[in-house]
Amino acid sequence: MKKDNLYFPRKIETARLILKKVSAGDVKYSREILAAIKKSVSVQKEFCPWSKNENLETIEAYIRSALKRWKKCDRLLYFIFDKKTKHFLGEVSLHSFVKWNKTAEIGYWLT
Repeated sequence: MKKDNLYFPRKIETARLILKKVSAGDVKYSREILAAIKKSVSVQKEFCPWSKNENLETIEAYIRSALKRWKKCDRLLYFIFDKKTKHFLGEVSLHSFVKWNKTAEIGYWLT
């Protein structure tokens, strides 16, 4: 299993899911990500106020920003896919790292 900074794997597989580190190639999922956000905006608007203003350009910018933040070890973003269908299901990230006590916060959203 290939690993990146902080010893986090690029890909995590379970029996049903694939969690894949964000990559430059993920721009190809922009339409699917946008559709997932739009589908769940009524639920997300309370917790993710940004979701109501999303478009393809902001999704692509988000992916580029996530890549930069991974390199800085500021936020580690994984996209979640159904292993069987390969459909985008959401994302999970580790962020707000506190090095002295080795903790981080987990954020996620699912379609």
